[in-house]
Amino acid sequence: MIEAAEPGAVVCVGESGMNALALIRSLGRRGVPVHAVALRSSPQVALRSRYCSERTTVRDLGELYWALRRIGERRARPAALFVDNDAMLRALAPHAGALARCYALVDPLHDADRLTDKRYQIERAREAGIPVPRSWFPREEADVVAIARQSTRRLIAKPLANTAEFKVLVADDDVHLLQQLHAHRADVASIVVQEFVEGGDGALYSGYGYGPASGGAPLVFTSRKLRQNPPGAGVMAVGEPFDAPEVRDMTLALMRALDYRGMLSVEFKRDAASGRYYFIEWNARFDACHAVGWRAGFDGAFVAYRDRVHGEPPGNLAIRYDTGHAWINAECELRNLAKRPWTLFSPATWRPYLRDKEWAFFAPDDPAPFLKAASGTARWLAGGLLKRLPHSARAAPLPLRSR
Repeated sequence: MIEAAEPGAVVCVGESGMNALALIRSLGRRGVPVHAVALRSSPQVALRSRYCSERTTVRDLGELYWALRRIGERRARPAALFVDNDAMLRALAPHAGALARCYALVDPLHDADRLTDKRYQIERAREAGIPVPRSWFPREEADVVAIARQSTRRLIAKPLANTAEFKVLVADDDVHLLQQLHAHRADVASIVVQEFVEGGDGALYSGYGYGPASGGAPLVFTSRKLRQNPPGAGVMAVGEPFDAPEVRDMTLALMRALDYRGMLSVEFKRDAASGRYYFIEWNARFDACHAVGWRAGFDGAFVAYRDRVHGEPPGNLAIRYDTGHAWINAECELRNLAKRPWTLFSPATWRPYLRDKEWAFFAPDDPAPFLKAASGTARWLAGGLLKRLPHSARAAPLPLRSR
């Protein structure tokens, strides 16, 4: 039971607000008062939740720390502090010691710069004995050309510290990759280039591992993507709980190697040819899709809250993988449809919608965030989707049309 004088939680909200919204709903539905803090320039979707007891907006990342100090110092008991994105983690990292005096820190703020760096992630995964795609750290464009000569696979590029406008770029060769980097005005020295692990969207698996600060063994819940946006390399559009023992073991191996406390969301991909799992990346925080675990008995946000604020070890959760439900981000699905409208006629597109569902934004008990997000999607639709659909339809591959 939640006590009347419950210290509550403070959630720092990033641009999309989807991750924070899941945190807010998880805690608020259990009676934990939640104070949300967001940038004024962001859509502020999560702040519309009925489960926000207080709301604060700040002008920029430079104001974030001082706003959190003011909020924390006026509380009689330390609240749990959740951060839902890497940019805020890095902005708060220099102030980790000061924030720890007035908050129970859920995320590893003191080590955020290192934990969000792709080079460090790749090195630690290798040290833990986990397969990693061949990787290079180019310094100039000539290095990209040399990489393409060494590999017979497609290439994928990612920002080393998630500071670029893109999440990933997939290219057939060096020319294609350099063209994309130029289009995004990205510095070659700011990326890692890897061999693309072949396989469909359904070959991507996640391990959500929580290391209790109050003691005990880490907990791991596993899931898989069914679709992502953009297709091939992107964020989850549709996912489901999935029992993946190898993914669970590799996630635990990483957490033990890091002596990790908090939520570590790790992604792996299963190679289509060999069946081998490869490390893709991790998030040193709750990622955007942790709500996929709610119906399966894994409510990571509430587990973290009780652990950090009340020193209550989570124990053995009754995690199950037979719920049959799907997690759906409808906005990502619409964006996929804009790129590949012929999938509208595929039965596979609609199967997740015939199951029990957990929506990224929609919830019957908390409709305002969905309405806010839907208004933004409607503006995007009006701004060009209908114009793009005919072009995308003309680009549809003939074999897919005949299925």
